[in-house]
Amino acid sequence: MAIIERKRKMVGKEKLVNETVLIDAFDLLILLENVLSGAYVFKCQDETYRDISSVHGSHKREIHLVNNPDMVLAKSENIIITSDVRILDECVQWFNLGRLMIDI
Repeated sequence: MAIIERKRKMVGKEKLVNETVLIDAFDLLILLENVLSGAYVFKCQDETYRDISSVHGSHKREIHLVNNPDMVLAKSENIIITSDVRILDECVQWFNLGRLMIDI
């Protein structure tokens, strides 16, 4: 049932016009990095792409930290960009930017 609900909440790119969009940038960055390096990336039943890499502590980038960003994203009324299952199950609406970039 979760997969059906995630697909129901997914919006098309036309919905992004004049909307505030919150991006799970770390999730998207790791996904694209894996695609570009030839690592395993899987197309899932909810139409997202996910990787299986373990990246804890391996990235050195300057970022703006938000306490509990997953919760902020999951509870936002804005359009969310992520492939994180926990966020997708809780958010109101989301856009599948990872799929758009990979399928090009």
